Amino acid sequence: MKKVLIGIVSGLAMTAINTRATYSSEWPENLNSGLVSYYKLDETTGTSVADSVGSYPGTNVGSVPINVTGKIDKAYGDFIANSYVDLGTPAVLRGAYNQPMSISLWANASSTAGGYLFGGYGGSGNLFEYRLAAWGGKWYFEITKKNVAGYDAISTTSVAIGTWVHLVGTFNGTGNANGIKIYVNGVNEGSGTYGAGAIGNGTGNVVIGNFAGDISSAYMRGKIDEVGFWSRELSQAEVNSLYNSGNGVTYEPPPTPTPTPTVTSTPTTTPTPTQTPTVTPTRTPTSTPTITPTPTITPTPTVTPYPTYTPYPTYTPYPTYTPVPPAPATSTPTITTTPMITPTPTITPTKSMDPPSLPSAGSGMYTIEQIYDYMTSGTALTVEPGFQEPTSGPGPTMKTLKQLGDDIKSLYEQCDVTVADVATGKKFFSTVSGSWGLQMGTGLIQPTPSPTP
Repeated sequence: MKKVLIGIVSGLAMTAINTRATYSSEWPENLNSGLVSYYKLDETTGTSVADSVGSYPGTNVGSVPINVTGKIDKAYGDFIANSYVDLGTPAVLRGAYNQPMSISLWANASSTAGGYLFGGYGGSGNLFEYRLAAWGGKWYFEITKKNVAGYDAISTTSVAIGTWVHLVGTFNGTGNANGIKIYVNGVNEGSGTYGAGAIGNGTGNVVIGNFAGDISSAYMRGKIDEVGFWSRELSQAEVNSLYNSGNGVTYEPPPTPTPTPTVTSTPTTTPTPTQTPTVTPTRTPTSTPTITPTPTITPTPTVTPYPTYTPYPTYTPYPTYTPVPPAPATSTPTITTTPMITPTPTITPTKSMDPPSLPSAGSGMYTIEQIYDYMTSGTALTVEPGFQEPTSGPGPTMKTLKQLGDDIKSLYEQCDVTVADVATGKKFFSTVSGSWGLQMGTGLIQPTPSPTP
């Protein structure tokens, strides 16, 4: 049943209602996104084919059999030569090379020859067209550049006779790999890649059960039911929802919410005040001079009683005022000033920073490494002719590396102590040939002199 009727019996009365739970549990609301048209194919009479979404109704052309048992309720078929459901030429249903689309339907083939299930014809010229079909014993979804090239997603499942099969063809609107897919009973069985590039949109009709470019032979040998068209690529999860474990699902529009009545407030009635009657005074007649007039009796006015006196309530004296003690004074914290940071003065060098003059040609010098080797191991100092420096230091009190090396050599050569001259265990630096460097004395430890009495 596409609608669930709940009977509520009260006496002899029964009321049938549609339930919101049925809609949400059978047709997922996310499938409404991008849904352009949905054809249940449940018609029992006439040639009009209803679009349940309401945008693009169709026409039964060539007397396609209707009111036959479908996958869900009724279906159309078997189709015959020159018969089809014509949906016209709406641009959104004709598709485009860069427009995503998806087609979902149930098919029941009566011959392996199959035929076209749903498609948009390119019309005149090498334009865009597409078709979901059974051909050559397989199911396939094809995106083509008319008369030039076709790009197919073909099933691995063969067309079965007399069995309802759920088919979904999707196209992502790009030339990316596997952008064309076909699903058979919820399984993605084939993919293809569109490769024709930018082409013009088709101009021919979109039809169900045939192909507008060859209506005499491309008709579907079998039945079709529950046809939906989306302007986007359906996901695997959405394909599974449509297949519904083989049970299928049909489109149900969201129920129209019942508007909440606006509550109109009852206006407050203003009582009509009681009218006080107006007293008409009695006219005093003009007396005849000879007749003493009878005095007019003035009526005693009606006394309006005062309202019943309501005594004032007993006076309650105010409580005795209790003064609030003043809040203790809060001492103001002493603000400690942050000392100012005195910037570090720029150091001005006391001596000239100018480099020494250029070396004179042919002069040589020692390297620092040579001086170090001499000081630690006694390696002879040799002048490096290619390593030049001025013949004197850059300042009056400065020396060149050559002068420093010669001075150190002169001082070292004055030392001639041997290990035997130094007390045992005392370290000293020897410059004697053969024992150059840090040495440990081996001489006799000198006796400690006795203190003088």
